[in-house]
Amino acid sequence: MSKDPVRKKPSVKREKKEKLDGSSLVKIGDEYRLTPKQLKCVELLLEATPYDPMNLIAEKAGVAYQTLSTWRHHHERFQDALAAAARLKIKAEWPAMVDAGIMQAKGGDSKWAQWLSELAGYWLPTSKVEQHNSGNMTLTIEKITRMSNGKAKDAS
Repeated sequence: MSKDPVRKKPSVKREKKEKLDGSSLVKIGDEYRLTPKQLKCVELLLEATPYDPMNLIAEKAGVAYQTLSTWRHHHERFQDALAAAARLKIKAEWPAMVDAGIMQAKGGDSKWAQWLSELAGYWLPTSKVEQHNSGNMTLTIEKITRMSNGKAKDAS
């Protein structure tokens, strides 16, 4: 008589559910060696909506708009810290964020509709932005590509 070997369930590492709270934000600030004002900017940027002007975020953090802009576009540690914090927040709040975005899009909010469409791969615009001497900008959407079964198709 032979015995059947006892099958063990494969061990599955359960990922610890992390969320972005004050202590994890401080850890990110420490890891990336941010100043308190930089850390405040990260926090405010994570709470912002697509409609919040950067100058108001800078003002709330106690820095000049140009300083915030420089950090966002040219300061690698700040960019990395913001990305790390955003990943934590998104991971924890993703389902609620998508649900809220869908409600906004259903209500006619085109920015949310575009964001969700880009996220799902349904809307891939090719655009160009022109800055005019008057300070105005022109955004021209040259082409919209929609995806179907992972393949791009012209939306025309």
